Amino acid sequence: MLDLLEMVQVPRMGVRGRCRLASLTVAVLLLCGCESGTDRRAMQGRVDVDGTPIAHGSMSLLPAEGNSGPAANTTIVDGEYMFSHETGPHSGPHRVLIDVDTLPAAGPAMEKNEAGQDFKAVNPRASRSARKAPQAKPVEKRRWELPYTVPLDGPVQKDFHLDG
Repeated sequence: MLDLLEMVQVPRMGVRGRCRLASLTVAVLLLCGCESGTDRRAMQGRVDVDGTPIAHGSMSLLPAEGNSGPAANTTIVDGEYMFSHETGPHSGPHRVLIDVDTLPAAGPAMEKNEAGQDFKAVNPRASRSARKAPQAKPVEKRRWELPYTVPLDGPVQKDFHLDG
């Protein structure tokens, strides 16, 4: 490093001066390499199926053919989704994939027997291993795929109304 400093005719400096120069150089390189701007877009909205908000699901925006950029993924909770500037899609055409989890109906309560009595009160010595776990129906997943073009500028507020 000293040879480099002599080549660019930097006056001789002590250890502290060289450390400051090295720190400044590293800071400038990091700032140049880490752009504060991004091509990603913040985006938010609502998703419903036949007018009913989706309780839980996921959304992916995949760049369509001819559009470059990373995919963007988020969750849907109580009918709402949100992408930030760090996680959102780039502008341009995308394939939107919306997956909905249809939760199983609630099974019988673990602490009640068939007569509706408290299981522990009827048989307080019964072990947990002796109880049968209620059999839940498998989770039914549904998927929609549709095109959407993310605009280049302005706030992105997009609601998706799906047919069941």
